[in-house]
Amino acid sequence: MCAWRKWLRAGCAALAVAAGLLAAEPALASRAAAPSSPLGTPTSTTPQPTSKGKPGKRPTPGHTSGSAQGIVQSIASGTVVLTQLDGTTVSFAVTPATRLFVDGRHASPSAVKPGFVVSATWVAGKARVLQAFDLSSADAVKVGVVRSVSPRAVVVTRNDGGKVTIRVGPQTRVLLDGDPAPLRAVKAGYTVVFALGKAKVGKPAAELRFLRPI
Repeated sequence: MCAWRKWLRAGCAALAVAAGLLAAEPALASRAAAPSSPLGTPTSTTPQPTSKGKPGKRPTPGHTSGSAQGIVQSIASGTVVLTQLDGTTVSFAVTPATRLFVDGRHASPSAVKPGFVVSATWVAGKARVLQAFDLSSADAVKVGVVRSVSPRAVVVTRNDGGKVTIRVGPQTRVLLDGDPAPLRAVKAGYTVVFALGKAKVGKPAAELRFLRPI
């Protein structure tokens, strides 16, 4: 049970980043313990009972659209089930047309695992965009939100509200929505995936991955 709580709290902190609600990060632990209003509550959904006795929110294929942030509970037969911050569940289908990213890279549905933090939008019960992050290991990538961009540096707000400046050089590889792009295409408010632990102190980052808000 303790491991579950630790994992859920870590997922909640990451959800705050993905949703751009970094200022609310100190309150996430209390939200996990006593949920209030959910983030990204899907629209036009039909309540369904869950195994915990809480009303779930599940799209009706062909009639609903919405968005949500949550922790992956399962992914099977093309259907992703998420648990949101308020404890409710939401599910939607992943299709070949879904633009799917894992840690800022193009990926297949098989790369998404239970425990990953996900932000997604869907139409007619089918995901249009799904952004997943693996934050479960000590060596996991870091996720933040871009504050400002210059030719030599990117200033990022971390999930704890702190600020970090990432140096950029001519050899820094920039990916935007999984594809190579110039740094000038990156805007404030974009999600950034980075791994400072792999870079030498004072040296430019080897690679930065950015995702547009969904």
